[in-house]
Amino acid sequence: MGTPGLFEAHNHPLGQLLNVALAQQKALGIATTGLSILVIAALTLTPQAGPPAGHFDLCITCGTHWASDFGLNVLLFFPFGFGLRLAGLRRRTAWLVALGATISIEILQYSVITGRDSDLSDILSNALGGVLGVAAADARKRLLAPSPASAIRLSLAGAAAWCIIAGATQWALSVSLPRSIYYEQVAPQLGQFSTFGGQVLSASFGGAPFPGGRLPDKASAAMRDALLAGDTRIAAVMTMAARPPRRLAPVLGVFDDRHREIFVLGQRHNDLIFQIRRRTDDWGFRSPSLALTGALAPQPRTDDTVRISATVEEGSARIAVETPVGRAERRMGSGIWQAWSLLVPDEGRYGRFAGPVTLIVIAAMFAPLGYWGGRVSLRTSAATSAVPPVLTLLVALAIIPWTAGSPAAPWPVWAAGAAAIVFGWTAARAMSPILDPGL
Repeated sequence: MGTPGLFEAHNHPLGQLLNVALAQQKALGIATTGLSILVIAALTLTPQAGPPAGHFDLCITCGTHWASDFGLNVLLFFPFGFGLRLAGLRRRTAWLVALGATISIEILQYSVITGRDSDLSDILSNALGGVLGVAAADARKRLLAPSPASAIRLSLAGAAAWCIIAGATQWALSVSLPRSIYYEQVAPQLGQFSTFGGQVLSASFGGAPFPGGRLPDKASAAMRDALLAGDTRIAAVMTMAARPPRRLAPVLGVFDDRHREIFVLGQRHNDLIFQIRRRTDDWGFRSPSLALTGALAPQPRTDDTVRISATVEEGSARIAVETPVGRAERRMGSGIWQAWSLLVPDEGRYGRFAGPVTLIVIAAMFAPLGYWGGRVSLRTSAATSAVPPVLTLLVALAIIPWTAGSPAAPWPVWAAGAAAIVFGWTAARAMSPILDPGL
């Protein structure tokens, strides 16, 4: 099958511009493919510390964050498949090229590229990403210029899908703690974290001292029960280092006898960070962290004491900082707006960009709903066409979190979602004379 056809030609000035762009779709596909190759090569073929893999792992669900890695690989190869199809390759040829590319990468990682893992999971996830990219290229006209009946189906299906995803995400982000032996850690030195440079003067869990070390079986079970029940306060009094850590540096933490993280309360840059184990960890995903941004700004004197705390509540957590210059406190919940951090860690050195990334992802989620709503409005009233996207916004950002005892999404998330819906709806209306000259 050849490349899908162009939109119908017409004399509208914007339509002429669009047709010029569509006529150059092969060049656009080639450019997309080339850029994808560069990104894929940079992320998969850059040598790391250690020897080449030297073995091929057949396990798909191995590794702490195997599901996150699988999802990232799908996203990595999606533009590659899309570009190949847009460039004019037949569907089956594009599939084979994507599969050949991922097999070639795994062979290089196996035998040549140092410090890389070679496994079956990468081949399956990369190939799946390529296949989905090809499918998206084939469906682009149906998605951009659906008939009124198709637009209604897309609007309703998209709204239902996002509500289901929001509910599943809310469930997955609930606290889940293993029945195991717990170890308290005070300013630990662990390879996956920075080391806290200040001094911890005192620490407590639920009002009891937090000295560090192995907890007896009953104490481990009691800590687990207290965290699951909610209303448990974790607190520390400390002095801060003159230079804040670039990555998360735990002040207090609990890990179990299998080195699994139970919770961490620490500092990243000038932010207070709290993260706790969730169901997402059980399923091989990452878990989002909660940040009180800018709350740990450098103090006038390094010996000034700072009090930090995290109170685990049902469906949320309350994080607080008290310094000589003031107090900051915020109750934070979880929801679909944190879904991107199931794939990408938000507590590392790039964690300060978590806010903008969240808004971009939310906008990308709701813009298609607004667009299809705008297409529906070409045949019905504007109020009727706006019901699915607006109702989805309300359900995903407020009602579903409320059922889990979590506060609604922060107002910037609401603003990003609403703006994306308006933008998509407006774009659909503005592009209608171009895409539907017969209407």
